Amino acid sequence: MSNGESDIVLFTASWCPSCLPAKEFLEKHGLAYSEIDIEEHPEAAKQLESATGKLGIPFLRIDGVWVQAYSPGGGPFPRAALESALGIESP
Repeated sequence: MSNGESDIVLFTASWCPSCLPAKEFLEKHGLAYSEIDIEEHPEAAKQLESATGKLGIPFLRIDGVWVQAYSPGGGPFPRAALESALGIESP
């Protein structure tokens, strides 16, 4: 996938343990992204909740489409779901 085609925004917070794997995933695939820390930008937290009905992070907004980048309850990283959302073929 050519990231020049997608606008990727990652919603995070400095205290979020699930945010690091999301960042590593994007970087591993060479995908440029913007990061918004919801603690530093409370309006972003409101936007996230309004759009998704959730306050959990990390969340991605890919070309305006919201994609959950964590598994509730500390489950495994949702690699397959993110690959699908980003059009990345799994090896």
